[in-house]
Amino acid sequence: MLTSFSEAARLVDRFERILRSHGIEIVTGSDLESVCLDILELEYFRLGESQLDPMTDIRPLLGQAAGWIDFLKLLIRGHNENRLADFVPHLQLLNTAREVTQNTRLPVSDEASNKIFELFVALTFGPIGTNLLLDDPQNARGDNPDVLVDIQGRRWGFACKVINGTSPLTLFERFAEGIEQIERSPAETGFVFFNFKNLIDHRLAWPITNEDEFAREEAEPEFGAWMDETPVLRQFSELINDCLQDFVDSNGLENVLQLIDGRPSMPGAAVYMATASAIQSSTGPLPTLIGQVGIMRIREFPAHGENVLKLFNQVLHGQI
Repeated sequence: MLTSFSEAARLVDRFERILRSHGIEIVTGSDLESVCLDILELEYFRLGESQLDPMTDIRPLLGQAAGWIDFLKLLIRGHNENRLADFVPHLQLLNTAREVTQNTRLPVSDEASNKIFELFVALTFGPIGTNLLLDDPQNARGDNPDVLVDIQGRRWGFACKVINGTSPLTLFERFAEGIEQIERSPAETGFVFFNFKNLIDHRLAWPITNEDEFAREEAEPEFGAWMDETPVLRQFSELINDCLQDFVDSNGLENVLQLIDGRPSMPGAAVYMATASAIQSSTGPLPTLIGQVGIMRIREFPAHGENVLKLFNQVLHGQI
């Protein structure tokens, strides 16, 4: 779904008004302010009211903007459907998070940023579920999944984990924590829900084709563009497969199976992955956010597990 720079600026203005309606002002100097100002600056570039140095690597700027625009749409939809009032404690964290977007790398753990991922998951499940509860970010008891929601007659729990490194042992520990959260909760079933934004090679997803010359400051950057999303989705798939293989090999298949067998949660993890890239179009390269939920599949999933993640992806892509 295409979003013009002028429309993006209107989304930022609408978002600010929604925050004020809940008693929240965007804090000067916050990452939230920075990403909102960047979106407004893009409209000034379009209008010719501001200039960009031709030697600038625009990928971080456009990448953050694309990720935040998609988040803004979910937030505004949640407001329009009267689901945002219950999420005010998480909305307040937008001002303290070191990174509010879900598609840019933040390799140092930041609790507020991790809680924003919980908000993102809850907002995405909102249109397809009822009786949605989001664990309080300041007073989380640790005995519930971060998100609880009824979908198609089942009470689902989602334990959200932002992964900061590739250690299979750490991944095992976070997975075990999530499974135990779901088991202790009122949920009938659920997912451990990883965010791999810190593991994705974002520059590979959107390459500069003359990287060496640009690095030596001998030429302006030439940004690559794919024919379609396939190469980036292949990168996502390869990352999940590699992490799963390391996860099983390093921790032992017997230990992994012992962790999942007989538990109410799905036998694997949902993995959210998103990055900015550029797709070729009739008018030239088109910056875009490519995001989807994949699966670290330890055993075969029941149909209702596959279907819930399919619905999540459909909401992400504006199909629901």
